[in-house]
Amino acid sequence: MKTKELDAFMKEKIGDLLAAPNCYKDLRVIAEDWLKAAGTEREAEATAALIKELEADVLSIDQMIEIVGSDFGIKKFGAENSAKYVARAKELKAQGETICFCKACKTGHAILERKAELI
Repeated sequence: MKTKELDAFMKEKIGDLLAAPNCYKDLRVIAEDWLKAAGTEREAEATAALIKELEADVLSIDQMIEIVGSDFGIKKFGAENSAKYVARAKELKAQGETICFCKACKTGHAILERKAELI
């Protein structure tokens, strides 16, 4: 059963996703659609689309290390930033972190943790 608390949580997290500079374009479109659908008969459909996209987009810490440390990551972030991000990810992994530390992944993961309540 959907609650006011869950509605507030989702609106806050969708806002966080949209504010994340590293939020993927497709995820941004789906998040914006979720906001438009919230409280309407389209909300369940928009929620399902959001969950599907988050499941595809949220990176594990290992995936993040692999991508950011790759040639693609070095080109995208620059060698110095890539090395910093990978080093930080490895530190967090050693501390038990399992999810990429970027705002979009952390926010997406928080939404996915409540998936059972949303569907």
